[in-house]
Amino acid sequence: MLIQVNLSNDLDTASCNIELPPEGSISKSAAVKVEYLSCLKHLSSLISDSSNRMQQSTTTTLQELNEEIKRVKIELSQSRKSKNQSSS
Repeated sequence: MLIQVNLSNDLDTASCNIELPPEGSISKSAAVKVEYLSCLKHLSSLISDSSNRMQQSTTTTLQELNEEIKRVKIELSQSRKSKNQSSS
């Protein structure tokens, strides 16, 4: 999934392309997932903060990011639960 973000105001214009990895291709390491989740949340925050300056297509982008955040949170939660069960 490719996400294109264009942010602009009177002084600056920024553009970035982000390609989210296919579902299931993120490392199994919880530390990697935590860092990835942190980056997704930061990007989502940047988009939300700039929503009044964005094009119509960003709504879809923000929804996709939020879905990816939820998916990774669920994976982390399941990973932690299975670790706790195997430790018992």
